[in-house]
Amino acid sequence: MSFNQFTVEFSIIGNDRVGRATLIRQLSPKTVALIRYQLRQPIQSRVVVRNGEVAIPFKIGRAGPEKSRRDVKRGEVAYWPQSQTLIIFLKEKQVDYPVNIIGSIDAGNLRFFDQLTIGKSIKLEMIKPTTDEKDYL
Repeated sequence: MSFNQFTVEFSIIGNDRVGRATLIRQLSPKTVALIRYQLRQPIQSRVVVRNGEVAIPFKIGRAGPEKSRRDVKRGEVAYWPQSQTLIIFLKEKQVDYPVNIIGSIDAGNLRFFDQLTIGKSIKLEMIKPTTDEKDYL
């Protein structure tokens, strides 16, 4: 099955608040494919909030540097292969480590991520592919 992008929903366990992000294959094809594979089933993890970032430990397998960057913008979603962590950037900054940019927070969803606190249990799940192989036939 071919795909170009898909939506991931982030929800706090025990709360009805949700945030969404769109992951885009062309930004980091191998990394996004590995994440999509892992999200066949919902994933649960704990949130780490630090210095303008929301970090979610999330192992995806053999991800390595892929179109890595150190300069990031507010609302970008990245995967840090060295630490096996999904990161949502809450401000524009230079990071000390290279990250694979994989997508961005959907419009109107940044507030959800701004309000997260350390240690919260969060669930990630794939909502639906927004572009599918059928669209090309």
